[in-house]
Amino acid sequence: MKHILISVLGSSPAVITETLYALLKKERFPEEVHIFTTAHGLDMFERLRVIETIRCLCEDYNQSTTLLDNLLFHIAVDENEECIEDIRDESDQIRIADTLTDVIRGIISKDKNNTTAIDASIAGGRKSMSFYMGYIFSMFAREQDCLSHVLVDSVYEGTDFMYPTVKAKPLLFLYGESKDKHKIVEGHQLDARDAADAIELAEIPFIRLNNSLVDANDTFVYGGKLSYSECIAAYQLSMKPESIRLTVVAGKLLIDINGSEMSLSPEQMALYNVILKDTASGKFSIFRGDWNVIQFDIERRWIEELASLVSYNINDVAIDCFEEICEKFEKIYSNIRVSTSTKNTILKNGLTQAIFDRLVREIKATIAEKTVGNVFRLCVPTPVSVKISDFHPNLPEARKETKSKTDKRAAAYGVLLNPKQISLK
Repeated sequence: MKHILISVLGSSPAVITETLYALLKKERFPEEVHIFTTAHGLDMFERLRVIETIRCLCEDYNQSTTLLDNLLFHIAVDENEECIEDIRDESDQIRIADTLTDVIRGIISKDKNNTTAIDASIAGGRKSMSFYMGYIFSMFAREQDCLSHVLVDSVYEGTDFMYPTVKAKPLLFLYGESKDKHKIVEGHQLDARDAADAIELAEIPFIRLNNSLVDANDTFVYGGKLSYSECIAAYQLSMKPESIRLTVVAGKLLIDINGSEMSLSPEQMALYNVILKDTASGKFSIFRGDWNVIQFDIERRWIEELASLVSYNINDVAIDCFEEICEKFEKIYSNIRVSTSTKNTILKNGLTQAIFDRLVREIKATIAEKTVGNVFRLCVPTPVSVKISDFHPNLPEARKETKSKTDKRAAAYGVLLNPKQISLK
């Protein structure tokens, strides 16, 4: 398994080399390191020539120096796209938090097969950076990922100690009146070579919030785009599903879930509207297991919804008006249209199961970009029980999800959300 270290860094780059040594002892030495810092932190890292120190550490302990090719710095930028010098106000904190969120989520989202393990260190940086690192990491971390803080014997504080060396290296004071002088302890020069037992990696237990995601299709991590604040709001809403408000503004091709807006394509919006109207009325009609029987009725309703989006009056067979409806979309919406592939397939074969399934997947993917957990599960199209008695015990008037294989009409496409929490405009 590949190991990755992510760490926050302030003015003391030694936390990086100390953590690397501690991970070496744990047999989790990383092949890749991500450092979250400021312009000041990067300057200190370069001024103290830490890259050369890491090279020496690798050579001392027979580790590949290719790590130096995978040493990545992440510095938040201000409104002028300039690197933040230091964390001076709330806006700087927000930018740091958003950078951590984006990068950590990106690292994990690239590992869908769980072939990496991440060590996250909160040892460096300002307190706010350490807090954000720990909290954001808890939102995305998997079972194999660890959160830690490196602990070093206090006798080495204030010196140029970086890690326990193989060869003798007397340590010097870094600050004060004794700056650049050897530190003497009990009559002997303090030496980095004697520090093998002075470093400990203290692992920090934490709740992996990612484990609370309740649907295998929930892509809060894989493909998510939320900022730090939006992530927090998404998790909070997931814990209060009775507060969910789903609003559909069909004319603008928008859905709004508690202030988070998402755009759908015309064909997606038309299908989602059909599904939501079925949910609101309780009169379900999309029985995927009985597609051969219901195909033309669903096709007609879907085309009628498309027509309503552009105020087109169907005075004939719906499918015969489909091409003209698509043309009207192109006239009314300059950059929005029914996709060519969908249009050609519909004209040739009608609304097939394959197109229906694809549109459902696309609707789910859009909703997944800005929701998490219960919010995602309750708002996406899914097979639901058509029985009025089958409501969720903990969510008043929210239906149960079901996948009946014996009765083709026992499960229909709807959403699990309480119809009273849905508004169609």
